Amino acid sequence: MIGKLRYGILTLLLLISINSFCQIYINELCSRNGAIVTDEDGDNPDWIELYNAGATGVNIGGYFLSDDTLIYNKWIIPNYTIAAGSYLTVFASSKDKTEIIDHWEALVLGSNNWKYIVPLVDPGAWRQIGYDDSMWLTGAGLGQP
Repeated sequence: MIGKLRYGILTLLLLISINSFCQIYINELCSRNGAIVTDEDGDNPDWIELYNAGATGVNIGGYFLSDDTLIYNKWIIPNYTIAAGSYLTVFASSKDKTEIIDHWEALVLGSNNWKYIVPLVDPGAWRQIGYDDSMWLTGAGLGQP
């Protein structure tokens, strides 16, 4: 019985220690980025999104990314900590840039036209599907996608 208990505790500790090292995941990968995400130069390189699923931040400085099995350390990630529950998008651009740009997602892009209202009273069920926003104003976004 004691041997089985020790084995069970050892297994549990092993699983906990393995789990604690597996908190950075490749969350998304785009190998054909036609015009999905644009980098700071206006280009559309492939990209990898990393996610920290852990409860603490992880410094990923010194980790590697590569598309070559013979050169595993083709690009060394610069010193950067991904906060708990946060994302990092890395562009596979061959530009060797080390400035980190925070993760972003946009339901409405900066280059789209936007509908908006400056309400004097609560506009009601504006979050519901089918809401009539035909009386709202329309304006052009000011930024890049």
